[in-house]
Amino acid sequence: MEINQQKSEENQLTNGEITGKDPETGRFIEGNDYGKGRPPGSKNFDVIFELAIRKIVEEKKIDIKDPEMEMVMKAVIEALKGNYAYFRDLMDRKYGKPTQPIDMNAQIEEKQIRELVLTTRQILELQQPDNKRISQDEI
Repeated sequence: MEINQQKSEENQLTNGEITGKDPETGRFIEGNDYGKGRPPGSKNFDVIFELAIRKIVEEKKIDIKDPEMEMVMKAVIEALKGNYAYFRDLMDRKYGKPTQPIDMNAQIEEKQIRELVLTTRQILELQQPDNKRISQDEI
């Protein structure tokens, strides 16, 4: 398996026509159809979010100099009042979400397995054309 993966990577690097990559550097060649990336001048979410806040403040004629600071201050005040949703969000943003332990020895009941298989089958059937049914072997 590892040898096949290595050969596949070598093919991608040596065949610039298929992958759009330079065989020497492995970087995308200018004008390729594969790695165009985000168009120049497009805005990421942080920029759009900030512009949206500023637009709302301006349109609603809200007298706030630094809306982001006001939002954080509001969240801190609410957390200090005991609003757990604000507290949890602030803690998650400041320190990261707590790790969730996974019990690898957990016992799964037969009923849970049947429900999981049924739900999986329903999801798969929604993705299939109307005339194609999913057999028991395909799950």
